[in-house]
Amino acid sequence: MSDHVDGPRQIGDPPADLTDLFAFTSTENPAHTVLAANVFPSAGVTAMFSNAVNHSIVVRRMTVAGVGNAAKFKSGDREYRFSCRFSVLEHGTDSKPVQRGTLTCPG
Repeated sequence: MSDHVDGPRQIGDPPADLTDLFAFTSTENPAHTVLAANVFPSAGVTAMFSNAVNHSIVVRRMTVAGVGNAAKFKSGDREYRFSCRFSVLEHGTDSKPVQRGTLTCPG
């Protein structure tokens, strides 16, 4: 899925732009799904992320119910939420600003 700079928030705050979401089966363990999100694609090497945004991915297990023309996707009830937030800038030891991120996983 892809969605690039399409609203006033992303235009006014480019670090808030969540643009691409990838989901694929792990090559190391086929029982695992890998999720990857692209945030702030125009960031340069000195860019900082917005501390005003909570970047989240929410997924549910899906199954195929029915067969043939009656087949459809059925979502599970349980949601799995992954959220990432970035801190405000802090003073680093070498005069360069430091920014930390926190990833919160389900459970």
